[in-house]
Amino acid sequence: ACAVHAARAEAGFEKKELAVPGSIASMVTGDLDGDDRTDLVVSYLRGAGPNAIRHLAVFFRGDRGYGAAPDCMFLVPTNAVIFDLGDVLGDKADEIVYLTANGVIAQPFIERKPQATVRLLATATLFEAPEEDDLATWDFARAFSSGGPVTLIVPTRHKLQLHRRDDASWKPWSSVELEHIYDYDAESRTYRGSQRGGSSGRPHALRMTTIVPNVDFIDQSGDGRID
Repeated sequence: ACAVHAARAEAGFEKKELAVPGSIASMVTGDLDGDDRTDLVVSYLRGAGPNAIRHLAVFFRGDRGYGAAPDCMFLVPTNAVIFDLGDVLGDKADEIVYLTANGVIAQPFIERKPQATVRLLATATLFEAPEEDDLATWDFARAFSSGGPVTLIVPTRHKLQLHRRDDASWKPWSSVELEHIYDYDAESRTYRGSQRGGSSGRPHALRMTTIVPNVDFIDQSGDGRID
């Protein structure tokens, strides 16, 4: 469950608990239905390890705040690595935006119901495959200034690529060189004899960890532009 503290004019804040049927991985806010109210999107898991199933739950804000249960719940696209919210289709409402191994996809809402995903951008990204038991959020669909165009920030193996929408397509706008650190961890376990004869155990495994600098965006020089 997650707790929401809503302001009340006469008595400060009022606590309200919202529940999802699983363990919460992350949460992000946006406006999925274009009503100028803040909606909540929660990623959560059912099961554990390789058997975990990733879901998203959406709490739409109404006249009386949020309901205790989600307004809709649905499976996460199997190729989604991380997600964010942003108006990437130019329809005055936010979409759920997913980074994948080979690009960016978006999931719009119509009448508060999730629709099929659409591809925004096809490019090789930093990621190889999604985590089986996690779905984190990262602020990669954002405007650099109030009312400015949304920029897609896509980490690749050598650069941080920035794309902006031009009419109906997304095009490269800028890029930032990044230094990456790669760590390879090879693991093997000896096969053991089972009670019925033969052998059992785990095969060889290889895990690759990629470390990139933490990226934040601020107006360092005070000129009204994001650095």
